This record gives sequence, C-alpha cells and structure tokens, in this order.
Amino acid sequence: MEEDKALNVCQYCGKPTYLPFRCPYCGGIFCEEHRLPEAHNCPSLREKRYVPHYSEVHVDYSTRQKNEKEFEYVVYAVLLVAIVEFTFWVLKALV
Repeated sequence: MEEDKALNVCQYCGKPTYLPFRCPYCGGIFCEEHRLPEAHNCPSLREKRYVPHYSEVHVDYSTRQKNEKEFEYVVYAVLLVAIVEFTFWVLKALV
C-alpha cells in the first residue's frame, strides 16, 4: 500500500519519496534531504549557473539586523565609559 504512494524515487539516494522536489537547475527529482543543489551535487554548481535567490524581505531583515548590532555596540561602549567614570569617582572619593 505504501509503495503505491511513493511515485518518485530520489535520483541521488534512491529512496522512495512521497513529496518529490524538482531541482530548478538540473530538473532532477529529489527527496527532502537532497532537494537543495548543494545536497545533491547539482551539475549547475560546477558550471557556476546556480545563484541563490534572496528576497527583498531577507535583504531588508539582514540590513536591519546589522544596524541593530551596530547600535548595540554603541550602547555597550557608553555603558563601559560610564562604569569606568563611576569607578574613578568612587576611588577619588575614598582617597
């Protein structure tokens, strides 16, 4: 019964797959584990035709993350300066 459901076989590992993935570069059919071009040694990787696609949302998120990280470093620097100044103030008051 289960064999009837597996209509396709992964071209990389030979495992029957119930949800086949077709590679947009080589056209092969692969299982979930080998669906990415890197995972099935796609010929387009060797021919350098494979270019990962990044959506605008991904690029926007990466830029926002980078900006937040830079802001975080500025906050840490300000806190460090404040701690050093406080330490000197306390030492000066004790002496």
